[in-house]
Amino acid sequence: MDIVAGNRITLLKNGPEFFPALIGAIDAAKLDVRVENYIFEADVTGKSIANALKRAAQRGVPVRVMVDGVGCWRTPPSFFDELSAAGVTLLMFRPIRKWYIFKRSQLRRMHRKIALIDGKVGFVGGINLIDDLNGSLSDHPRY
Repeated sequence: MDIVAGNRITLLKNGPEFFPALIGAIDAAKLDVRVENYIFEADVTGKSIANALKRAAQRGVPVRVMVDGVGCWRTPPSFFDELSAAGVTLLMFRPIRKWYIFKRSQLRRMHRKIALIDGKVGFVGGINLIDDLNGSLSDHPRY
């Protein structure tokens, strides 16, 4: 589907289509990779994406990742430490330092779920970097 000459949109349905496409684009990156996501979990899906980000950084591609402090509260710091050690620039949006002090200002979160590769390939939508939607919704009893 051409929107503007030379551009196109491809709809990706859930994790089985989205995650391989994202990993493929990261693996093909030559100029830069930018990822902003509310949740980036250290599960099979998250580790697969993290490995692609590390590979890109190790090839010399600048890789920048921003995640949300609340969205990633369950993700072990070591997961992000490994990304940083591999050369990925990581920013934690509004990290939560003390759960017992909860201020109204902490309610503002970064819920983006976007990626931009080489300034040409973009991913937008509602999929977090986590296993929970790596199948169809009917595969998950909580939905």
